[in-house]
Amino acid sequence: MKDYYIAFDSLIKEGNDVLEYMIGHQIEIINHAKKAKCYELYSSSADDLGILTPSLIRDKITSGYHKGRRIKQAPLKGGYVLYEFDNTMKPLRIRNYTKKGHLDFTFYFINYNDALFAIPCGGNRPLYIYPTDLHKIEYREGKIWKYSTIASNSVWQEVYDFEQNDYVECKNYYYVSKSVGRNKNLLKEESNFSLQTWLAKIYMNEGKILRLLYYNISNNEEELIYEYRNKIYR
Repeated sequence: MKDYYIAFDSLIKEGNDVLEYMIGHQIEIINHAKKAKCYELYSSSADDLGILTPSLIRDKITSGYHKGRRIKQAPLKGGYVLYEFDNTMKPLRIRNYTKKGHLDFTFYFINYNDALFAIPCGGNRPLYIYPTDLHKIEYREGKIWKYSTIASNSVWQEVYDFEQNDYVECKNYYYVSKSVGRNKNLLKEESNFSLQTWLAKIYMNEGKILRLLYYNISNNEEELIYEYRNKIYR
């Protein structure tokens, strides 16, 4: 448990570091996003990173969660999301618009410590950090490995293991630190954090999720708490 404490607290600190980096380099990051943009896509209003959210499970296990639906252009009425890419389709930024068509906030994508971060920002120049979660995305062999959503004192993390082409396991953690800003000696006290663990067993076909079994893990025992089945294959 202490190892988890250290790892997730380090992730929260890294999140704070990357926010500081964003503010310190905002002019060059903004200019790069504007100059490098070659492609754009639209979607309906969405949670997190919308259609770019790498999670295989979040929209399946969370009621009311939406990744958004691809649309051809910005609607005349209603909120929407604009995604901007460079000439290799690497994401540069995501711009979220309100129902009245006003820019609400923007995610800027930056590489930091060999990972891809999406940083939420508001305003134009100077930017300010928008009060929502930031996202860290890590890949292995071209596939999602770790997807972490980082708040000021908590982390939601998904760790993927692509054992077979049609079967994936995802260890899912939710960590809440209770010692942010406290004396480092408290790192030894397990009572200063809260950790929940789940396991998703995902069955797929040609990239489509057919079935998902979601287990709560406690005392190294698995308890099935939710099952998803694609209605096409029921």
